[in-house]
Amino acid sequence: MLSSIIENLFVGVAIAGALAILQRSSERKSAPSASGQFHLKMPMFYGVLGVMGWVFGTFFLSMLIVAIAEMRTVIILVGIGVSAMMFIVGSFCFLYYWNHEVKFDQTSVEVTDHYGNTAKIKWTQVVDMNFGPISGQLTIKSAERSMKVHQHLSGVISLVDVIESTTRWTARELKLPFGRK
Repeated sequence: MLSSIIENLFVGVAIAGALAILQRSSERKSAPSASGQFHLKMPMFYGVLGVMGWVFGTFFLSMLIVAIAEMRTVIILVGIGVSAMMFIVGSFCFLYYWNHEVKFDQTSVEVTDHYGNTAKIKWTQVVDMNFGPISGQLTIKSAERSMKVHQHLSGVISLVDVIESTTRWTARELKLPFGRK
């Protein structure tokens, strides 16, 4: 009973700490380059989570292979499921770290998603913007395309400043968990 409480407390503190680190990284202002363009990337924490997912997935799969003769079918299926989940979550975290980036200035925003696809929209062409609290992504839409910006990008507060100065939306209206309070 006590060990269960301690384990749950440890997990809760670890998750809260990780989210606090990501939030602090998001709220740190980013400096523009010499050309006046900002460049935002995902924090290294996402890359580390991705690699950890792959390591744990490999560990579960290797333990499953080693002890497969002594296990029942249900346990084998659960082990394969856990291993696959670790590989999938790890891959998404690593793809976000490796590919997702946002480049913007006072005239346009260019987003490369976690798959490496790039889209560009001029601020004057933006017709809609909304924030998904479950996905943690800000969706920016023009008549031709749509792009998503993740809330954990390092320095995303700089993007919010440009959004507020170049469009009709504010952080408060979009209900962003970052930005001016």
